[in-house]
Amino acid sequence: MPNLSDKTLLLVEDNPINRQVIAKMLEPTKVNLVMATDGIEALKVIEGNRFDLILMDCQMPNMDGYECTQTIRANEVNTKAHVPIVAITANAYEDDKQRCLSVGMDDFVSKPVNTQGLYEVIVRVINAH
Repeated sequence: MPNLSDKTLLLVEDNPINRQVIAKMLEPTKVNLVMATDGIEALKVIEGNRFDLILMDCQMPNMDGYECTQTIRANEVNTKAHVPIVAITANAYEDDKQRCLSVGMDDFVSKPVNTQGLYEVIVRVINAH
C-alpha cells in the first residue's frame, strides 16, 4: 500500500455509495481526499486548488466526466499546468478506454474498483507526472 500522505486527490463521483467505498479504499494511504458529486462541482473545487490527481467518474448527471475533463484540459492551455485524470467507469471495453484517453484522461480504472489495481494506477500516474 502506497503512502500518499503528501498528495491531494479529487474524487468526482455522483454515487454516494461509490464515493464511500473508494474513500474507504484510499483511507490506508493517508491521502488528502476531496470529493465532488459531478463535473460542475469538480470545476468549482479545482478553481484555486492544486490536486496531484483526479479520479473522474465518466457517467454523471449535470456534467459528465468526459465534458469535465475536456474543460479542465482546455483551461490548462492558459495555466500551463497538467493535473493527471484517471477515469473510473463501469464501461470496461477498449472503445470506452479509448474515449477516456481521447478526451484527455491519463488512465482508466473499471468498476467495480479493485483496491490493489486502484493503488497501482494512482502511483503509476502520479509518478509519470
